[in-house]
Amino acid sequence: MSKRQSGPYRLPYSPLRLKRRLLEAGIGQAKVQAGMKSHGYPCSRSLVNLAVNKGYLPGDADRFKTALEAALAEYSIPIDGIWQTEVEGRRPAWGAQPVVSHYYKYERFEAEEVNQKMNYTKEFLEDAHLQHFGLKEDPFYDLEDHSSIWMSPQLRAAERHVMRCVKGRGIMAVTGDFGMGKSTFLRHVLGKLFKDPQVRVVMPDRQDRELMTGGMFTNAIIRALGSGKMPSGGDERDALAKRLLEQNMRAGVYTVLIVDEAHDLRERIFIALKRLWDSGAIFKLIAIILIGAGGIDENNQVWGLKGQIERNPYLREFAERCYMIDLGRLNGNMVDYLDFRFKKCGRSVREIFSDEALALLAEKARTPQLANNIAMRALQNAYRDGRVKIGWHHVNDV
Repeated sequence: MSKRQSGPYRLPYSPLRLKRRLLEAGIGQAKVQAGMKSHGYPCSRSLVNLAVNKGYLPGDADRFKTALEAALAEYSIPIDGIWQTEVEGRRPAWGAQPVVSHYYKYERFEAEEVNQKMNYTKEFLEDAHLQHFGLKEDPFYDLEDHSSIWMSPQLRAAERHVMRCVKGRGIMAVTGDFGMGKSTFLRHVLGKLFKDPQVRVVMPDRQDRELMTGGMFTNAIIRALGSGKMPSGGDERDALAKRLLEQNMRAGVYTVLIVDEAHDLRERIFIALKRLWDSGAIFKLIAIILIGAGGIDENNQVWGLKGQIERNPYLREFAERCYMIDLGRLNGNMVDYLDFRFKKCGRSVREIFSDEALALLAEKARTPQLANNIAMRALQNAYRDGRVKIGWHHVNDV
């Protein structure tokens, strides 16, 4: 069994009855997370999302359940049966089998197998570490200037296609593995778009992507392009948004709607986006860019946003109009990426890492974020050994 399949994010979409109760009550996962923290169980919203949508519970399941049930009690939400899996799944058409929403063809794994997978948390290098290796600063600290980021061949191609999509008012989905640098790439692209006087960027603001509605896109367009009062009626808002888009198009201005973390979007949102894109009588009025986790794994299976678009039969109209860009992994560019990071701090990566250490690091990490965290721990290991050159064992012990 491959490591790629063993994480909780690869579990199939199998929502608990808890999900329906939250939707019926209009309570988002962020509120549940905050409630659990107030009852002595701080956790990430990702963990709440995994429980709600995939039935995944952490090792201390009893504590998790107790805190979540206490949080629900504050909103008078009944807890009977909430830990049972929904039998019907997503409602199918014509008696067909339910459609898996986000992830495809992955089995559920035993909790102990999931817990064996190492999570490499982000750390930082202390001044003593930097002086030991002759570094001016931490090479893995978040970049402040997103106009100057390391651009792999995949990222350069993706940037060209995004810019072409904006000017062509098309639809595009940009996918990549967790930690591949999608958010950094997005900030890089946004920096260029914001500087272009011919481009107006619309980004709907809703933390919980699963609760997004088509009306939120209309409202976001009006806020970004308009200057008057927001109409109270839905029909009036739709008409105003269309009129503003038409005015921009006639003035030679390109409007682009960008949604990050799009792997959490629900099926009906893709349909709403298709209708928005088709709203122009003759000309297309807006470009749509979706960015989210997804791609093709080692077993050649599609997952995440890519799987949602390509494998959901109810999104065929959207899929046939959507350009798909997969950022992939580092694909042999690991040394180039690390060298970019280290040269910003005054050293070459090969001055610090042996060839054997770099080869093992490339094997252990296929994404930039994971490479950062493993390399940082290897540096710490070598520092404790008093070594200025990182060997194979320093990476292997991470």
